[in-house]
Amino acid sequence: PVSQELLQVWSVAIKAHTGHGVRALFLYGKPSLEVLTRSVPTGGFSSLVELHLSLFHVEYIDLQYAYESFAHMPKLEYFNTAFSYARSPDTGTSARSLRPAPRRRLARLDFQLAIETPEANEHGRVELEAVADLLHVVDLSTLRELRVSYNFSHAVPFQLTALSSNLRILRLSVPAPLFPSFPAALTSMLADLPNLVALDVEICRSNFGRD
Repeated sequence: PVSQELLQVWSVAIKAHTGHGVRALFLYGKPSLEVLTRSVPTGGFSSLVELHLSLFHVEYIDLQYAYESFAHMPKLEYFNTAFSYARSPDTGTSARSLRPAPRRRLARLDFQLAIETPEANEHGRVELEAVADLLHVVDLSTLRELRVSYNFSHAVPFQLTALSSNLRILRLSVPAPLFPSFPAALTSMLADLPNLVALDVEICRSNFGRD
């Protein structure tokens, strides 16, 4: 339930064009995301260059709300998100079915996908949906640095690197169960990244309970 204090914060944010002049914003948890999504349509945080968002123990729709806020951030260049989930998104919740928005041209992207429970291992589709919906609101043609942490399929970094031909730095966190197929996947990725000068690969112990 939404507290009266949070409702008061929303009211002030909407009336005062919260965040005027702020270039970097760090948000943690769903309540802070709700403040952001309610204030940006009225001019709040329009000067943001960097958005750092940590969403843990939330629904997939919350990540979609963050994507929608990009339409109101004309100066955004760096998006850093850590998103953890316990199940797959419900059918029909894709942000791509919502109103179209201007695509932001990012220079840096840090995209960390984590799962909260062993049961979430059955729901790898959420990662592909998260990337597909992201690509609906961002343009990666100017991307210079990319970090991706994923759990189920090399298709996740493939979707991003395929649209990032100007990439200079690539950082990948790969789960150990996918390592046997990783060398071939990496070779294919690098073939489409002629400007790459730095590569950082981390092999994690497992899909769940990564170390």
